[in-house]
Amino acid sequence: MAHDPDALREEIHEAFAWRKYPGHDRLALHQPGCPGYEGETVARFLRGKDWRELTLQSIVDDPELDRNAFMSFMSAEGFVYFLPAFLDISLDVESPFVLGEALAFKLTPPGEGGSEAWQEHFSRIVSSLTPGEKRAVIHVLEYLVNEYEKRGYGTHPAREALDGYWACLTDEELKQA
Repeated sequence: MAHDPDALREEIHEAFAWRKYPGHDRLALHQPGCPGYEGETVARFLRGKDWRELTLQSIVDDPELDRNAFMSFMSAEGFVYFLPAFLDISLDVESPFVLGEALAFKLTPPGEGGSEAWQEHFSRIVSSLTPGEKRAVIHVLEYLVNEYEKRGYGTHPAREALDGYWACLTDEELKQA
């Protein structure tokens, strides 16, 4: 289990280096006829950005973006494309605003009674990831669990994500193709 943030960043960047921008229309969820819909704000924020240039500061500085909820309005394709940036940013557990909780929640499968749409959305996310990308997600979640347990947090969304799905992946599913 790697717990060195620099090694994790390197793993993230190597695993996701091949990811191509999904296109402007595939970044966020859309609600036609609803101009104030949060998905439109998210799409505007992400439009044209490379995942490598997304920073915590750019997220925090955008006055229209709800930094606690914006990932919920991302399409599966948009989320997977920007996932390496979110993983990288979440490693900064000393930041005044921690992205790790929102990220871990997004990486947690829907529980009993979860909507069919949310289950399908989660399935599209995980089925889009390569074995190397899945390993990077697991390693970051393990890092977050470790860091938050050191700080005395009893529960944390990273633990729920790890235990709810990611830690259950088999070696075969994580084998590099």
